[in-house]
Amino acid sequence: MDYYGRDYPEMDPVPRIQNITLHAADMTDFEFHSEISEIFLSLRDQHTNYYLPGPYSCFLPVIGCYFDFIHSRDILKHPLLAVSRITALPQILDISGSELEKVELGDVLIHVDGKTFYEFYQENKWFSGGANEYGGTNSI
Repeated sequence: MDYYGRDYPEMDPVPRIQNITLHAADMTDFEFHSEISEIFLSLRDQHTNYYLPGPYSCFLPVIGCYFDFIHSRDILKHPLLAVSRITALPQILDISGSELEKVELGDVLIHVDGKTFYEFYQENKWFSGGANEYGGTNSI
């Protein structure tokens, strides 16, 4: 099957699905759903989402603010993100403590866990959806 063509054989999901079929009986629920989820995420296509069943899907990380890309000389390697909206939801404000009070509209994201956004995104992009380089960043 040439699902992604001969140039990208590692992107073909069929061998990975066949591997799961062969080993499913020996996998834990968590291992099974992790493998299926990784296959869907590797496709980087918002049209092929996989939603984990409970209890794995019972949590959602929230930071309380939204970012937009702003002008950058090199949007791919040195993207600039600024706070574009801050939540007003009391449920989120209650659990965010005083940290969210420090955030203001227009603040520029400098680092995430000590890494530039580009470095952080390169390490974690497979955990988000999206069909292009920064597709799905709203879910990081």
